[in-house]
Amino acid sequence: MNLNLLTLPLAALLLFGTSPARAVVAAEDDAETPSDDHRSVLLEGRVGDHGRVRALLWRQPRRDDGGYSLKGTYHYASQGLAIELWGTIEGDRVEMEEHTVADYSEVTGRFSGTWTEEPDPSAPEDGRVRLSGTWNSPDGKRELPFELVEVRGKEVAELDFYFFAEEYVRRRGSMRVERSQALVLPQIRGDGEAIDRVNRRLRTLAMEIHPMQGPEQPAQPRDGAPTLSDLSRMVRAEIPEGKEREEMEVTFFDSMTFEDVFEISLNWRGVLSVRMLGSSYTGGAHGNSAADHVTFDLESGLELKLDKLLKPGWRDAVRGLAEAALRRSFGLKSQDSLNDAGPLFEDRFELNENWHLTPEGLGFCYSPYEIGPYAAGFINPVIRYADLREWIQPGSPLERLATP
Repeated sequence: MNLNLLTLPLAALLLFGTSPARAVVAAEDDAETPSDDHRSVLLEGRVGDHGRVRALLWRQPRRDDGGYSLKGTYHYASQGLAIELWGTIEGDRVEMEEHTVADYSEVTGRFSGTWTEEPDPSAPEDGRVRLSGTWNSPDGKRELPFELVEVRGKEVAELDFYFFAEEYVRRRGSMRVERSQALVLPQIRGDGEAIDRVNRRLRTLAMEIHPMQGPEQPAQPRDGAPTLSDLSRMVRAEIPEGKEREEMEVTFFDSMTFEDVFEISLNWRGVLSVRMLGSSYTGGAHGNSAADHVTFDLESGLELKLDKLLKPGWRDAVRGLAEAALRRSFGLKSQDSLNDAGPLFEDRFELNENWHLTPEGLGFCYSPYEIGPYAAGFINPVIRYADLREWIQPGSPLERLATP
C-alpha cells in the first residue's frame, strides 16, 4: 500500500480557541540559503556480477529524530525495469528495502551499507555520494556486494533545494491543535537564460499549486515569477489576532498538515523532469495525496510536450504500451480484467496528461482515487525507452535519453 499523503486546497485556516498562536518551528530566516539535508542523487554501479545498474534516490530529513529517509528506484541497464526502493540513513549507515510496484509490503531484497560523501572538485558545495555494502535476498540465502557512485558532469544539472517550513500550536483547554506546512523547491545552479527560465517557472508553480496560504493572501510577485523570499513568506503566513482571529471558521479538526515537495523524476542528458508531490492531513482515517509533473529541456529552458517528443499518431500505440507496463507491474496477463484482477475501478485504461520521464522511460501518473482506490496508491506505469523507440521523434530530447 502506498503511504504517501495527498494535497487538497485549503479553503480556510482552521483555528481553535482564543489563546495566542505560538510559532514552534519557524521558516528559515535566510530564504536564499539552500538546504544541506535535501538531496537528489543519480548513481551508477553494480550489484554483484549482474551488470550495470542506475539508481535515482531522494534523501530528506525525518522530522524530530535527526535521521534521513530515502526513496527512489533502481534498474539494471540490460532490463530497464524500475525496482522501488525505500529506506533510512542513520549517521552514515544505510538500510533500504526493494519492493514490487504492485505490493509495497512484498520485500524482494535488502540493501545494507554506508553512505559517504567524497570531495568533488567539480562541485565543492557538496561531496560525491558513494553507496556501498551488501544486498541480501529476503530469505537471507543470497548475499551480493554492491557499490554505487554518484554521477556528476555535464549530463547532470547541479541542483539546490530550498526548504521552507513552519508549525503553529494552539490549545483549547487540554486539546492541542497544530497546523504545519512545508515546501521543498529545487533550483538549478548556474547562470544563463535557459536556467533562469526553468527556475522562474518552478517558483511560479510552487505559488500556483501551494495550498498553505493561511489567513493572508500570499505575496504576489510584482514582476514575473515569485522570489524565494515570496515563497518563504507564503509558507509562514501569520495567524491573525484579535477580532479577526475570533471570526475565523472553527471546525472539529484537531490538526492540519500540508506539504509540497518538488522531487526529481529525471535529471539526465539535459532533461529535468519534476514530480510535484502534495500531501495533506485534515482529520479522518487517512490523509490525501496527489502528484503533478513538469518536464524541461535544459538546453532551451522550455517545457516539453509529448507531441514534440513522439511521432504523429502516437497516442493509441503509447496507450497500449502503458497498459502493458501496468499489467506487467501488477502481474496481470493480457486476458485478466483490470478491475476484478487488477487495481482499477473499470476494466479499461486510458492515458491522462500527467506524464513524466524517469531513468527507465516514459511514465503516466494517476493519483489515488483517479482510476483506482486509495489502497492502490499511485498508479504509475512506465514504458521502457526500448519499447518506445519506434515512436520517438528523431532529434528530440527523448532520443538523447533513449540512446544507450
